[in-house]
Amino acid sequence: MRMRLILFLLFCFTLSFSQDLKPFKTDSLFGYKNENGQVIIKPQFQYATRFTYGYAIVAKNKKLGVINSNNDMLINYKYEFLQALDSLELLYGNRAKYFGKYYIGVIGLNDQIKIPNKYKFITKKNNLYIVTTEKSKVINKNEYGDMRTVENKYGLIDSNGKNNITM
Repeated sequence: MRMRLILFLLFCFTLSFSQDLKPFKTDSLFGYKNENGQVIIKPQFQYATRFTYGYAIVAKNKKLGVINSNNDMLINYKYEFLQALDSLELLYGNRAKYFGKYYIGVIGLNDQIKIPNKYKFITKKNNLYIVTTEKSKVINKNEYGDMRTVENKYGLIDSNGKNNITM
């Protein structure tokens, strides 16, 4: 019981020093304010998410990157798609040929690529990545666009980035 009380007090003490930064917009740029309304990070981003897992996804020059609450760059502005996967990894990617489609992979907060961006979909469960690839073939073209057949294949990749099940 005493240990629980100590852990609870330690948690409360740590929580009291954490900053809950929220994005705000001035003119056309986003920055971050704390819960008292004080500007912590000046408006400089085209786009900004809330902080999740201690980092936020921000945009400059139409590219996405990742910052921490001190505005230190964790992942440089070079991707068209970034999404938090967990506290240490993100999905990253660039646009594919067709509207709304991206080739995605997994990147760490240290800007190291864990899984290359060649997949249509990735999710993580029990330290395994479930991935989907897409193979398409154009069967007709007209003034409205392409008509194509699409074949999806599924597989597993382990936490080291090695294929467990071949696609």
